[in-house]
Amino acid sequence: LMEFTRWARFERMGAFAYSEEAGTWAAEHLSDDIPQEVKQDRLQQLMALQEDISLDIQEQKVGKTLRVIIDREEEDYYIGRTEWDSPEVDPEVLITKEKPLAIGEFAQVSVAQALPFELIANAEDLSCEQKVKIISCLAKAVGREGMIGGQVIDMENEERSDVDEANLRNMYKHK
Repeated sequence: LMEFTRWARFERMGAFAYSEEAGTWAAEHLSDDIPQEVKQDRLQQLMALQEDISLDIQEQKVGKTLRVIIDREEEDYYIGRTEWDSPEVDPEVLITKEKPLAIGEFAQVSVAQALPFELIANAEDLSCEQKVKIISCLAKAVGREGMIGGQVIDMENEERSDVDEANLRNMYKHK
């Protein structure tokens, strides 16, 4: 099993020591003659190997941008997960609290540090394209009548623009 795990290089792996379960084929046909301490030792060796493999794989993510969903907020971090991670069983992404994030929303994060079963990341600023999409959706949601004369106001530059994606892109091209 150790050699197979080295070869397979699982990104995620869980393991447990065998124990008989009444009514199963194994319990009825195989004897459980391995001492519990031997089972635990083997399990610890296997999980130590997997921890090394996981760390190697996680380190390849440092410097990359990932899309995560924010699951919860804790004292020091927001806790999120990538599209490849199941809640409660897979690695988590711990996101620094430099920028406010919303639970249940997606965020782009930059991975700063890798741990065997967690990533430490920083929330990224929205790209121009993301800002345009958000503002365009908001403008469409309230309708042109809800805007000031069908225009968006760029408060920073005190400019007004018609609500369309081309103008919004231009407005945010340098931000």
